Amino acid sequence: MSPDRHQSLDALRGFAVMGILLMNIIGFSMPMAAYVNPAAWGGSDGADFWAWAIAFTVIDGKMRGLFSLLFGASMLLVVERAEAKGEGPTRVHMRRMFWLFLFGLIHFCLIWAGDILALYALCGAFALSLRSLSVRGLIWMGLAFMLLNMLFWSVTLLSVHDARFAASAIGASAEARADFAAILAELGASGGDGVRNDIALHLGSYAAIVESRLSDVLGGLVGQLFAYGPETVGLMAWGMALLKSGALTGAWEKARYLKVAAIAYAVGLPISLMLVWAATSSRFDPLAMADIFYVGSLPPRMAMMVGHTMLLLWMIGRMKGILLDRIAAAGRSAFSNYIATSIVMTTIFYGYGLGLYGGLPRAAVYLFVPPMWLIMLLWSKPWLDRFQYGPLEWLWRSLARGQRQPFSKG
Repeated sequence: MSPDRHQSLDALRGFAVMGILLMNIIGFSMPMAAYVNPAAWGGSDGADFWAWAIAFTVIDGKMRGLFSLLFGASMLLVVERAEAKGEGPTRVHMRRMFWLFLFGLIHFCLIWAGDILALYALCGAFALSLRSLSVRGLIWMGLAFMLLNMLFWSVTLLSVHDARFAASAIGASAEARADFAAILAELGASGGDGVRNDIALHLGSYAAIVESRLSDVLGGLVGQLFAYGPETVGLMAWGMALLKSGALTGAWEKARYLKVAAIAYAVGLPISLMLVWAATSSRFDPLAMADIFYVGSLPPRMAMMVGHTMLLLWMIGRMKGILLDRIAAAGRSAFSNYIATSIVMTTIFYGYGLGLYGGLPRAAVYLFVPPMWLIMLLWSKPWLDRFQYGPLEWLWRSLARGQRQPFSKG
């Protein structure tokens, strides 16, 4: 490993790229509405309920948050190294974000509509302006952006509640009832046309799927920026703060990681469990689930994400041997592993592959996760023993620098 790499960062990124599949498997295998509300699709009883409850409490949003946090840290490392070499840090960073944005568009249009790379590129271009802040300043700025995200969703959902009131009022017009029914369909109400149309589309031809994505490129980007843009910038700020503090490079005392993890879990876990109870009590009402998912879950989700980060860093500090090396190698090839996962999973579930989309219960789709983890762990280290970078990492680096980068170690 080159001296300018941090194995703790690589290993943490490895855990993140593996863990994010636990979240994305729902989006790969069934309509996205099932991610927000288990009653929309995939099952909400028995084993399927427990699969949703555990994922909501422990996984959903936490691994994406960890990925975002690490993106901010890596962004700061790249900029600092560019400065140390006398290169223009802003120019280097913006070239990287430009090519990442194009990769994201290709991923969105040709492979999977759940892409996050284009969002990261846009948020990363803005987050660079925060890099000179102190650790404390980055933490507070990150929190401010997350609260802004909550405010956006609160205002949006208040208007939806107003629509429900108008539709249920005595003497409500047919138009008001129709408008609210359309909103419920967008939120993934059970039996809605939106869910059925989504399944029919993804069980159809590859050409039809791509055509649908191409027609929604702009809307998809704007929707992602609205839904997760401020939160993502905030997480990138926290990533820079944790890098500056030494937490992500293993510089803290081991007991400190456990202390912060315990505090974070003590905050996040009880609130998450209360939200599971609230969702169940509402019988998975679509509007109540939207309130929980987009607004109520953000504070405990961030707390749980911090807890996971600290616990993983503590574990990484105690791990040795081939397993740690393989996880770190998967992290060094995270870009390649992320795209490869999308290719494999869409081929398994979409109509142009095995056609399993929407056909399996929620609990069953998690069985596809461990084999993909095994693939990541098996190929990444042997590849990096022979080559400088993962294949897509090398391509991104070469494009961003405007010249072919060294590839083989031989």
